[in-house]
Parts: sequence; structure tokens; C-alpha cells
Amino acid sequence: MFGFLRPPPHERPYRQIYAACCAYQRRSYGLESLAFHSYEAVFLYLLAVDAGVVSAPSADAVTCCRLGWHAADEGVDPRLAQFCAAFAMLLAEIKVRDDQNDEPSLLMRIVSRRLNGRFQRARDYLRSLDSHFDLRIHEFLAAHAQLEQSAEVKPTLDEYVEPTAAAFGYIFQLSTVCVPELASLDSVLVEIGRRIGAAIIAFDSAVDFDHDQRRGLYNPLSRRADIAAALRFASVQLVEVGWCWSDGVRADGIASRLVRWRIEAISRRLRQFRHLELQRVPRRKLAVLRRGDCDCDGCSCCCEALFSDACSGLPCHEGLCCHSGPASLDCLSGSDSPFCCREACDPICCCDSQDCSRTRRREQPTVQQVDRTSLVGKPGVSRTTLSPNGFVEVEGREYPARSTEGWINVGMHVEVTEVNGFGIVVRQRSEG
Repeated sequence: MFGFLRPPPHERPYRQIYAACCAYQRRSYGLESLAFHSYEAVFLYLLAVDAGVVSAPSADAVTCCRLGWHAADEGVDPRLAQFCAAFAMLLAEIKVRDDQNDEPSLLMRIVSRRLNGRFQRARDYLRSLDSHFDLRIHEFLAAHAQLEQSAEVKPTLDEYVEPTAAAFGYIFQLSTVCVPELASLDSVLVEIGRRIGAAIIAFDSAVDFDHDQRRGLYNPLSRRADIAAALRFASVQLVEVGWCWSDGVRADGIASRLVRWRIEAISRRLRQFRHLELQRVPRRKLAVLRRGDCDCDGCSCCCEALFSDACSGLPCHEGLCCHSGPASLDCLSGSDSPFCCREACDPICCCDSQDCSRTRRREQPTVQQVDRTSLVGKPGVSRTTLSPNGFVEVEGREYPARSTEGWINVGMHVEVTEVNGFGIVVRQRSEG
């Protein structure tokens, strides 16, 4: 949950805001709370900066509060920083309790006991903004739990994400109480919060599918083939976030850049997943009995590394799972490091502890920046339904797109008519 809206590496303005929020949370809830520092809470602060409601950090502001944390939050808006810190602690409390229910462990019991007082302080603060806060959160959590406990009909992904979407919309809207200047963006914040909440649940459902299958935990996806659809669903939610913010406030801010980065990261995961599915081979029964149903992607670091985030945002050789093929997706980004797997090898041989050195490794092409203004007039194909927002492929690359004509079905031929700060605008091409 806490790593979904990770930023691109070396995004200095983001790192400055992150450091300021991190320092404020440490000051409010202690060093131990930083294990649950939330990218989603920082994103809310980014929105306020982009909207001009709060000031951006100075150019010389620190990008890491590890050493000089006492001065890292200088210039931060204390109202919104306090709200973001409480938001992060609320997410932490929900995650800890959820983990205790799913897979009880001594570690989670210790964490819960250590942070329980701080969880309560965060709730007290949020309750001061809305006297019905506890009831609203309880209703959202109860609705989510009821969907998981429904034995008759498994909910669709759209139904399953709804309680979390509603909860995030409520929390984002609640920020306008402590920062009245955000009130003019009330409806925009609700919509963005809803989309982010939906994207998080869809993304988690996809990346946790194999883990949940092995451990008998609930997952709304019925089969492995549904992973691709869930990833696409998550990316479409982020496209809606980007267009909503671009229309309502600005298209060239830090928040928009972060959303575009996450869309590209999910697209890389989706392409890699499809590539690996084509390479999957039937598992020998003896291997399954000996090693279990291991989805090792073939490079021996982690058996659950297909969607590991262990090396995300780090230089390639620093990630814990950068030797594990798809686990290194988020840290590759054009890196020429020889430590990263370029191609998955036979999943059976690695799970059997056999030698996988025969696997060929290909150089990953450098990610090239495309001048989107050159796309005007170019033909493309809709890769999702545009209603009116979605994805369009132009010259072999997918872009967030908006239709000028409302609804355009999947697979239709389109033409780029305009380039927006967030994506491209298209119209359906005539048959002639």
C-alpha cells in the first residue's frame, strides 16, 4: 500500500517535499512511525503545492532528513503536514491490523503494541476535523470486509475497489477542513482520492495474486489470467487522475509527472507479465512436490520476485532483488548495469536449484524520451475504451489519451489532434 505512488528517481522537488513531510511525521509520531511513511499522503501534499495553496520548498532545501531532520521541515505548511502525518498513521494502523488478521505474527503484535498510542493520537486529530470520522472509517472497512466474506458471489474488481475508493475520496476531501484554501478543489480532490484508492486495490490484487494463492488468502481475481486486466485497471485509474488534475489545476506540476511515471511503471510490469506468461512451461509434478508451487522467475534471488518492489527507485545493483528479472523492472529504466536480468529463464530449473547460466541475457534498450508534439497528425489505435479517457498506441508506444468525440471502443483507429501537458487528444479516424 505504501509504495504505490513511488516517485521517479532523482526527482529533486519531490524528494524535498518528501523529506519535509518525513521530518514532520518523525517530530509528531516518532522515529518508529517512519517505517509507515506513506507516498499517498505525500502525494496529497504535492497536489496542494501544484495548486499554489502551500509553498514549494526552497531550492536549497534538503532532500533527505536522515541527518539534519530537525531543520528538514522548515518552510513546510504545518496544517497540511500534520494532516498528512495523521493520514499516514491511519493507513499504518489499517495495514497492521489487516496483516494481523491475514497472517498473525509476533512482529505485527509488537508493532501494534508499540504504535498503538500513536495510532490513537492520529485518530484523535482526524476526529477533531469530523466528529463522525470513526463511524465513516468503520463503515468503509466493514463494507470491504463484507465483500471478502461473501461466500455466494465473488465481487467484480469494480465492486471490490469501491469501499477503498470511497475511503480515499473522503480522506482527501477532509484535508480541506484543515486547509480551507483547498475548498475550491473539493470535488477534484474527492475524484482523485477515489481513483487512487481504486488503483491501489487493483494493483495490490494483481501483485499479490500468487502470494495469496499459496497462502489461501482472499483475492478478488479468480485466475492468474486476470492479473493483466487488474494492472490495466489500475493504470486507467491513474490516467483519470492525471486528466482530472490537468483539467482542474495544472498539467506540468510534480503531481502530474509522478502520475505519468507510475503509469509507465505499471505498463512495464504489464508488458513483462505478458512476456513471462508466453514463456511459462508446464511444471513437472515432482518439482512441484519437492519445491511447492514456486513462481520463481528464473534468476534465483527471490521466488516471489515477479512483482517485488525491493529495488524500486534504486541504482540497479543496490536492489535486494535486482538479480531477479522482473523484480528489477522499476530500477532498470534504461540502466546498462550487467547485474540485472534482461530475460527470464526457465522457472523450473531455478526452483529445482539447477544451473540457469545457460540463459541468454539481452541488453535492455535505453528508454528514449519522445517529443510528443511530433505526434500530432499521427495515426494510432485505442488500446482501451476511451470514455473519454484511456490509452492509445502511437508508433509502438502507449500514451494516456482523451477522445474529442466521447466514447471510442477498443481497437479503433484514431488520429492525434492535440498534445496536452499530461497526454494526447485523439479523434476516431473515418473508414475512408
